[in-house]
Amino acid sequence: HSIPVERVESVFEALAGRPEPATAELHLYPAGHAFLNDENLIGTYDPECAAQAWSRAVDFLTRHVR
Repeated sequence: HSIPVERVESVFEALAGRPEPATAELHLYPAGHAFLNDENLIGTYDPECAAQAWSRAVDFLTRHVR
């Protein structure tokens, strides 16, 4: 089971509405749970989504973590 997309979106809307907005990005992927796990233990590895998610994560951390 997972968190419904609508709930995730509402959390990001709440963050954006704060007086000092949090630094956050929301990206949704059309892939199953554990899509980044290249050992593919449950059969949901998605190399295209995994590459995109990894690239976005590294980019985000490079820009915001010092």
